[in-house]
Amino acid sequence: MAVADGGQPTPAQDRRCKDIITMSAPKHLIITLNRLPTARAMWEYLRNLYVPATEASIVNLQREFFLLRQADSETPNAFLKRATDLYHRLVDSGSTMPETAVCTQVLAGLSEEYITTANIIIQSRVALTLTDLSIRLQDAHLLRQAQGSIDGLTYGSTLFTAARTQRGRKQNKLDRSKLKCSHCGKQRHDADHCWELHPQLRPKKEEADKSFPLL
Repeated sequence: MAVADGGQPTPAQDRRCKDIITMSAPKHLIITLNRLPTARAMWEYLRNLYVPATEASIVNLQREFFLLRQADSETPNAFLKRATDLYHRLVDSGSTMPETAVCTQVLAGLSEEYITTANIIIQSRVALTLTDLSIRLQDAHLLRQAQGSIDGLTYGSTLFTAARTQRGRKQNKLDRSKLKCSHCGKQRHDADHCWELHPQLRPKKEEADKSFPLL
């Protein structure tokens, strides 16, 4: 092969090598291998996987995992991906570390500009999956980009309000079916949200239909 002497492969050569490795690998490893950027990374992953892992190598991986910190130029989701990839290496090496450890370590390793985000997520005491955490981090990153330089209090208030609104919507969706108004006797709302007692809460469309009934 053209890169047998240790030279840098061209993109086309790298893609061809990746295709060969993918076609030769067991099916349960395809998704993991496709996450890796280069053929060399794929080869290193497979070598580490199939060469018997020693206790020392697992300890070294665990140490690397628990020392993870977000780099200055790294987005929160790129940091999450790096932590997830290292977690998969640990699991493949025989570690029994739970997936929730990734969420915990990522929140602990976020840079200072995302400390507010981490604290809000931690204080919410919601059990997060990796997908949930990815969405939260992406929202926080986009918010910082949209607002530019913003003081921590305002930033924190914005995130807290968004999180509380999301929780409120879920709560309403779950509990409204159990409500019954003590004023009008109708279901799915209480007296505090009754349109007869509080006409200002009635949606504009409903108000218009009431004011101008069809003939």
